Amino acid sequence: MAMTDAQRVYLNAHNILSQEKSKDKAAQVLKSRGMSEAQARALIDEVFRDNQAANRKTAFVKIGLSALSLVVFGAIFVFTGRVFFIILPLAAIGFLWGLIKALTADGFDIEAGGSDD
Repeated sequence: MAMTDAQRVYLNAHNILSQEKSKDKAAQVLKSRGMSEAQARALIDEVFRDNQAANRKTAFVKIGLSALSLVVFGAIFVFTGRVFFIILPLAAIGFLWGLIKALTADGFDIEAGGSDD
């Protein structure tokens, strides 16, 4: 399936933003390539918000899966008395890591494990 011009421009803006790590610099690059400043800033802001949303979505999935693991193995511990010395701490660490990633998500690039939409 061929890419439309709008998709190509969006992907180009995404690549510039991930390389420059600055919204102002990325907008300047697009401006130097012939786009008006208002359009460049709007496109960079849109790409930044989309990347940030994708990063937060990935972080919330991590939080959910870790919380589910904590609940399941915590319930097993409560009902049977069997302790999972490795799984419970790893699930807790995963939960905290996902929480930190959700709070500090940036929009410059989509992190590994994120969606490629």
